[in-house]
Amino acid sequence: MAAEFLSPASRPGPVTGETPVIGLGREREVLTVALQAARHVVLEGPPGTGKSTLLRAIARDLGQAVVFVEGNAELTPARLIGQYDPAQVLTEGSAIRGVAIGGDGGGLRCRSVIICSGGFAGNRDMVLEQAPRLRSLPRLLSGGSPHAVGAGHRLLAAAGAAFTCLDHIWVYPNGTPDPCDPRGERGLGIRGLAGEIWLNADGRRFHDEGLNGGRSGTAALLAQPGQTCWCVFGETQLESLLLIDNEYFGTPAGPHPEAMARFWAESRYAWRAEGPEQLAAAAGLPPDAVRASVDEFNAAIRAGLDRDLQTGRDLRGLAPLEGPLAAIQYFPMAQKNFGGVRTDLDCRVLDESGEVISGLFAAGEVAGMAGGCINGRSALEGTMFGPCLYSGRVAGIAAAAVVGALR
Repeated sequence: MAAEFLSPASRPGPVTGETPVIGLGREREVLTVALQAARHVVLEGPPGTGKSTLLRAIARDLGQAVVFVEGNAELTPARLIGQYDPAQVLTEGSAIRGVAIGGDGGGLRCRSVIICSGGFAGNRDMVLEQAPRLRSLPRLLSGGSPHAVGAGHRLLAAAGAAFTCLDHIWVYPNGTPDPCDPRGERGLGIRGLAGEIWLNADGRRFHDEGLNGGRSGTAALLAQPGQTCWCVFGETQLESLLLIDNEYFGTPAGPHPEAMARFWAESRYAWRAEGPEQLAAAAGLPPDAVRASVDEFNAAIRAGLDRDLQTGRDLRGLAPLEGPLAAIQYFPMAQKNFGGVRTDLDCRVLDESGEVISGLFAAGEVAGMAGGCINGRSALEGTMFGPCLYSGRVAGIAAAAVVGALR
């Protein structure tokens, strides 16, 4: 999918002169009227039928630019709308007066500034600095947004803000290295699987795989040799497998097939094979133990057991692991920040003495989802996104009220 836009800098006058396009008379007419009326148009048709040529010809006649956006797997929101990192928050006395952009003294002047820059799970050095307990892990991947590197935290610290619970970092157990990262530090979260089993380096199951969250799943993973495990599942689940934390591979709407093919081709931590022994050999696990673990899991399901006798896992609705199999090696991955900058109930940022920094607001993960630390050390999935949205709404209303009161 691709889209092209004429620059909306000014409303054009009538198109004068013929564009060097043969045919497409109706499309030319519709575009001319739409541009004069500042309306939108969607041109549909197979590739090679002159849509882009017509747009560029009309834009050339009008002296306007054409912006081409190709909707492929590499298109991310940041690439579409752009981004920048403010250099600092501008103050006058104890009040906020805007943000500086770049090092030339330029900036945006405003009476209210809302910081909603996310957490710092993508900044491995900052994660280890704030949570020293994680330094002992043989490998810790960086998850969350690639842009969650603590930029907002630095702005807030420079403005005198107070922070709390920065060591409360939510670590996922099901991270695997992103093959797109040559440093090997970025991780991908695994979603969409059902009926998988987790095997440790001895080829044995050790946990109820249905409990795969950041509390019970991570604790079980960290108790294994090397703090790693291998997730084994049937190839019939490949279509439902979703890799998160890099939108190149997919979004919540579903995976991108071409990117997923690249993952299986390039990852050194993902394997596919015809059976348990072949899979074990490829992944470096003991084949006899892997075969035994798969057979025991399958036997429990075929026996009609509601619960797995080894781990207590709910087996209802699960299918045996038969036919070609796949495996992905898991490592702990820092995903979210439960601590952040302290705010009051209006999301106004507080300083070390508990006083409000006038005009400065914070919302979302930079504020520990809301207020500084609304979840504590752990949380149920779904209790992060809601508070982020709500605190953003509260901060927006409060910041707008400040601006309105000063008019």
